[in-house]
Amino acid sequence: MTNRKFDSVYTVAQWEQLEHEVFDGAGDALQRVRDYARANNRPPIAFLVACALYALTATPGRVRFDAGLGPGAPNLFVVLMGRPGGGKDKLIEAASDAVTVLQAGDDLGLQLRPQSHGIGSGEGLLTSLQPEGEGQAGPSILFTVTEVGLMGALSERQGSTLRPHLLNIYSGGELTLNNRKDKLRVERGNYRAGLVLGAQPDKTGFIISGQDDGFKHRFVFVEVFDPLRKPGEEYPPVNLHPVMVPSSVLDGTPMGVAPAIREKVLRNNEETLMYGPPLDGGGHRMFTTLKLAMGLTLLRSGDRIEEGDYRRAEVLMGFSAAIARGCEAHLEGQQVEEAALRLERKDAAEEAVQARAKVKARPLILKAVADADGQAVPSSPLRQRMRGNQRGAFDAVLDEFMAADVVHQVEEEGTKRPMLIRGGAFDAAMDKYQVS
Repeated sequence: MTNRKFDSVYTVAQWEQLEHEVFDGAGDALQRVRDYARANNRPPIAFLVACALYALTATPGRVRFDAGLGPGAPNLFVVLMGRPGGGKDKLIEAASDAVTVLQAGDDLGLQLRPQSHGIGSGEGLLTSLQPEGEGQAGPSILFTVTEVGLMGALSERQGSTLRPHLLNIYSGGELTLNNRKDKLRVERGNYRAGLVLGAQPDKTGFIISGQDDGFKHRFVFVEVFDPLRKPGEEYPPVNLHPVMVPSSVLDGTPMGVAPAIREKVLRNNEETLMYGPPLDGGGHRMFTTLKLAMGLTLLRSGDRIEEGDYRRAEVLMGFSAAIARGCEAHLEGQQVEEAALRLERKDAAEEAVQARAKVKARPLILKAVADADGQAVPSSPLRQRMRGNQRGAFDAVLDEFMAADVVHQVEEEGTKRPMLIRGGAFDAAMDKYQVS
């Protein structure tokens, strides 16, 4: 028996329901993705999303979808959640090895492959997506970042344009760069870009927090787990069906959607026009859901996003939302812990200051009383010799001495000025604190 903690936002029962809703009745193509994943030691849900991302990103920029609001670019952003050593880095490589994307209608079955790039800056993103020559189609690029913390660090640099450029790339909009060194323009619909990030909850602030720009709703979060895997079971090898991108879609006709999906999208848009965008980022989330649904459609070589594709994408986006909420809660807890630690450190520092002040106050009182040779000593001038933040320590030492019969406090005759005189334990205190 292992003592490892199952650190998922879903219970095992919820994982069972998730797999049931995603794979049951999904058809041979998607079920093969699940079976391939288990046979090759990959988590099926995360692998499915990675395969959908790869299939989408392999297509050229002219491939789009239309759910009733005009053509949309299926540029998809994915976050793979898991601890170091959990296989995040290799998952997208496994998907690229497993998925073959071909042009339908071509006798040669020309294979479509995205380029693979890292990310260094916002300007670098745009430069990567620039066509090689005027009038040529832009590239298809899958940007991979193994640790989201790197993205956060890059975005925090002074003058960084990384975040706004990513927002624009997600929408498939025109990309422009115009500064002293570089000038470029990438036309809308002339490039394809996907993004996959490896992440841990405490490093997701770049996505989850910050500006109210709906950034987090543009990502599909997925945990790299397979809690339903049966220990020791042999899973038979299986190959995936090649993805055949419909010739009509490749020619520039946007992939359509089933009437029920179109109706849902239009209704949501109408409500947005009447009442404004939903506070929970529902508009961006629906757009992301459509992109993911199109990825599932491609994996089964479909030419239209059907209700089943969209329903499965919604289930996956529900899982994604739960992960995002878990990250938010983790970051909030982290902030509370950091604040508490700062207070603890402050309290410890104050305690140290007061302890040092007590070390100063004890001989100050004892020597003053000893030098008075039996006469009463006013305490106020002694207290004034302490710094303002140390006077509380002086009072504490005085209380300590009076309780232990080291000194007594009396009032000067005719006044209310406090005076100090020797107590029965005075000499013992002189020895204890080595005051001469």
